[in-house]
Amino acid sequence: MKKTLLFFVFLTFTGILGGCTTLSKKVACEINYSEQTERTFLDEVIYLVLFPTEPIFGTVTLITHKPFLYLNIQNKTISRGDGELVVVIPPLWTNDLIVSPMVSSLNRLGFRAHTWEQGLSTSNFSTKNNLFLEFILELVLKHDQKVNLVGWSIGGARAVDFASRHPELVRSVITLGTPFRSNPLPTFLRDSLNDYFYHDVSGALNTVSPNIPVTAIYGLADTLVKDKNGAMYEENLVHFPRENLPVINNHFGLGFSVSALRIIADRLSQEKTWAPYCEK
Repeated sequence: MKKTLLFFVFLTFTGILGGCTTLSKKVACEINYSEQTERTFLDEVIYLVLFPTEPIFGTVTLITHKPFLYLNIQNKTISRGDGELVVVIPPLWTNDLIVSPMVSSLNRLGFRAHTWEQGLSTSNFSTKNNLFLEFILELVLKHDQKVNLVGWSIGGARAVDFASRHPELVRSVITLGTPFRSNPLPTFLRDSLNDYFYHDVSGALNTVSPNIPVTAIYGLADTLVKDKNGAMYEENLVHFPRENLPVINNHFGLGFSVSALRIIADRLSQEKTWAPYCEK
């Protein structure tokens, strides 16, 4: 009983830590993004052990989201918006409900944020491409500005795909735990589910206009995408306004993390001249 209690206390502490802690720019710059990270046998074991704890970690991050956001607003450590248009795309097999806390917080910060309003998020992008295009086009015309796309997990892959197809409508792209480097599935599931889940996000990124900034936020405790697989390759970062930014969080907690929200708000509130992220 004591061991179980201590385990849940540990998860709660790490959830709170992940919700409010952002790594320094110095730490982010020291990480090598050149090689691909593949799952080893030990990774598979860790995945099976830790993946069931992802919802717990995410729930703790969600519960602490509003208090930490309030503290950041009071201490002026989070950027404020000026009506910038934002659409948040949810992860696989979820809908607007899962991203509503982020959308609500972005609106509270002064951005003009929307859920994607397309129902369930799936990996088959072609099924909702036309409807999503109509939705984005309506928002762009209504507010007379380009849209910023924020995508969580598979939502980030859809955001990159949309930006590559419709660069005239997109101002910037921000991804959260999106698998740029490899299939996020463990090896024993890939053969049967590979076609359904996998998207070549790095390949699609190569067709995105260099005028569209792309920021990849990834969690160092992410057991689903496996931390650095949520980051772009070094070759994608050299000549374009793009950057990888790690936070201390897992996959389920990224969308509720105030540390990730600080990065998102900072990137969205940039003026026309792009500059690398700098922690306040």
